[in-house]
Amino acid sequence: MPDALAEPRGPLIRPVPSLAELAEHAEVFGRVRAALGTPIVNSIWRQAAADGRLEDMWDHLEPQVTASRPRAAQLLRTARASARGLPWDAAADCVALRNAEIEDAAPGVVVVLDAYAVTLARVLTLVAGCRRVS
Repeated sequence: MPDALAEPRGPLIRPVPSLAELAEHAEVFGRVRAALGTPIVNSIWRQAAADGRLEDMWDHLEPQVTASRPRAAQLLRTARASARGLPWDAAADCVALRNAEIEDAAPGVVVVLDAYAVTLARVLTLVAGCRRVS
Protein backbone atom coordinates (compact mmCIF):
# COMPACT_ATOMS: atom_id res chain seq x y z
CA MET A 1 0.00 0.00 0.00
CA PRO A 2 1.54 3.38 -0.98
CA ASP A 3 2.22 5.97 1.68
CA ALA A 4 -0.30 8.78 1.12
CA LEU A 5 2.07 11.33 2.66
CA ALA A 6 5.08 10.36 0.55
CA GLU A 7 3.71 11.57 -2.79
CA PRO A 8 1.81 14.85 -2.65
CA ARG A 9 -0.90 15.08 -5.30
CA GLY A 10 -0.37 18.77 -5.87
CA PRO A 11 -0.08 22.01 -3.97
CA LEU A 12 -2.48 22.25 -1.08
CA ILE A 13 -2.35 26.01 -1.23
CA ARG A 14 -2.17 27.78 -4.55
CA PRO A 15 -0.03 30.90 -4.88
CA VAL A 16 -2.17 33.98 -4.34
CA PRO A 17 -2.09 36.40 -7.27
CA SER A 18 -0.76 39.89 -6.68
CA LEU A 19 -3.03 42.92 -6.92
CA ALA A 20 -1.18 43.91 -10.10
CA GLU A 21 -2.17 40.59 -11.68
CA LEU A 22 -5.78 41.28 -10.75
CA ALA A 23 -5.98 44.91 -11.83
CA GLU A 24 -9.29 44.38 -13.64
CA HIS A 25 -10.89 43.81 -10.21
CA ALA A 26 -9.74 47.14 -8.74
CA GLU A 27 -13.28 48.54 -8.46
CA VAL A 28 -14.51 45.58 -6.39
CA PHE A 29 -11.34 45.58 -4.29
CA GLY A 30 -12.08 49.24 -3.57
CA ARG A 31 -15.58 48.32 -2.41
CA VAL A 32 -14.13 45.59 -0.18
CA ARG A 33 -11.65 48.03 1.38
CA ALA A 34 -14.32 50.67 1.94
CA ALA A 35 -16.90 48.31 3.41
CA LEU A 36 -14.44 46.55 5.71
CA GLY A 37 -12.66 49.78 6.66
CA THR A 38 -9.22 48.41 5.83
CA PRO A 39 -6.37 49.06 3.41
CA ILE A 40 -5.82 45.31 3.03
CA VAL A 41 -7.10 43.11 0.23
CA ASN A 42 -6.30 39.72 1.66
CA SER A 43 -5.89 36.37 -0.03
CA ILE A 44 -9.57 35.43 0.24
CA TRP A 45 -10.61 38.27 -2.08
CA ARG A 46 -7.60 37.87 -4.39
CA GLN A 47 -8.18 34.14 -4.82
CA ALA A 48 -11.89 34.72 -5.44
CA ALA A 49 -10.93 37.23 -8.15
CA ALA A 50 -8.48 34.80 -9.73
CA ASP A 51 -11.21 32.16 -9.77
CA GLY A 52 -13.68 34.56 -11.40
CA ARG A 53 -15.95 34.60 -8.35
CA LEU A 54 -15.15 37.90 -6.63
CA GLU A 55 -17.96 39.99 -8.08
CA ASP A 56 -20.71 37.49 -7.26
CA MET A 57 -19.21 36.71 -3.87
CA TRP A 58 -18.88 40.36 -2.86
CA ASP A 59 -22.34 41.26 -4.21
CA HIS A 60 -23.68 38.62 -1.80
CA LEU A 61 -21.48 39.52 1.18
CA GLU A 62 -21.33 43.32 0.99
CA PRO A 63 -24.88 43.85 2.33
CA GLN A 64 -23.97 41.73 5.40
CA VAL A 65 -20.94 43.81 6.45
CA THR A 66 -22.76 46.24 8.72
CA ALA A 67 -24.73 43.51 10.50
CA SER A 68 -21.59 41.41 11.04
CA ARG A 69 -19.51 44.27 12.49
CA PRO A 70 -20.48 43.77 16.19
CA ARG A 71 -19.60 40.05 16.02
CA ALA A 72 -16.30 40.86 14.32
CA ALA A 73 -15.45 43.34 17.09
CA GLN A 74 -16.30 40.68 19.66
CA LEU A 75 -14.09 38.15 17.85
CA LEU A 76 -11.19 40.63 17.78
CA ARG A 77 -11.54 41.37 21.51
CA THR A 78 -11.61 37.64 22.27
CA ALA A 79 -8.57 36.96 20.06
CA ARG A 80 -6.57 39.78 21.65
CA ALA A 81 -7.47 38.66 25.17
CA SER A 82 -6.51 35.10 24.30
CA ALA A 83 -3.23 36.21 22.74
CA ARG A 84 -2.27 38.10 25.91
CA GLY A 85 -2.39 34.75 27.72
CA LEU A 86 0.11 33.04 25.41
CA PRO A 87 3.35 31.85 27.06
CA TRP A 88 5.67 33.77 24.71
CA ASP A 89 6.47 37.39 24.01
CA ALA A 90 5.57 39.17 20.81
CA ALA A 91 8.32 38.95 18.21
CA ALA A 92 7.63 42.44 16.85
CA ASP A 93 7.37 44.44 20.04
CA CYS A 94 9.29 47.69 20.54
CA VAL A 95 12.16 45.98 22.38
CA ALA A 96 12.64 43.44 19.58
CA LEU A 97 12.62 46.21 16.97
CA ARG A 98 15.14 48.26 19.00
CA ASN A 99 17.41 45.21 19.33
CA ALA A 100 17.23 44.69 15.57
CA GLU A 101 18.13 48.38 15.12
CA ILE A 102 14.91 49.11 13.25
CA GLU A 103 13.08 50.89 16.04
CA ASP A 104 11.94 53.58 13.61
CA ALA A 105 9.78 50.91 11.95
CA ALA A 106 7.70 50.44 15.12
CA PRO A 107 4.84 52.81 14.21
CA GLY A 108 4.48 51.22 10.78
CA VAL A 109 4.62 47.70 12.20
CA VAL A 110 1.91 48.54 14.72
CA VAL A 111 -0.32 49.98 12.00
CA VAL A 112 0.13 46.96 9.72
CA LEU A 113 -0.42 44.40 12.48
CA ASP A 114 -3.50 46.23 13.75
CA ALA A 115 -4.91 46.46 10.21
CA TYR A 116 -4.44 42.71 9.77
CA ALA A 117 -6.05 41.90 13.11
CA VAL A 118 -9.08 44.07 12.39
CA THR A 119 -9.36 42.88 8.79
CA LEU A 120 -9.06 39.19 9.63
CA ALA A 121 -11.70 39.39 12.35
CA ARG A 122 -14.10 41.16 9.99
CA VAL A 123 -13.47 38.82 7.07
CA LEU A 124 -13.64 35.68 9.20
CA THR A 125 -16.93 36.75 10.76
CA LEU A 126 -18.39 37.67 7.39
CA VAL A 127 -17.28 34.53 5.58
CA ALA A 128 -17.93 32.11 8.45
CA GLY A 129 -21.46 33.43 8.71
CA CYS A 130 -22.25 32.40 5.15
CA ARG A 131 -24.54 29.55 4.47
CA ARG A 132 -24.26 27.28 1.48
CA VAL A 133 -26.99 27.98 -1.03
CA SER A 134 -28.00 24.98 -3.11
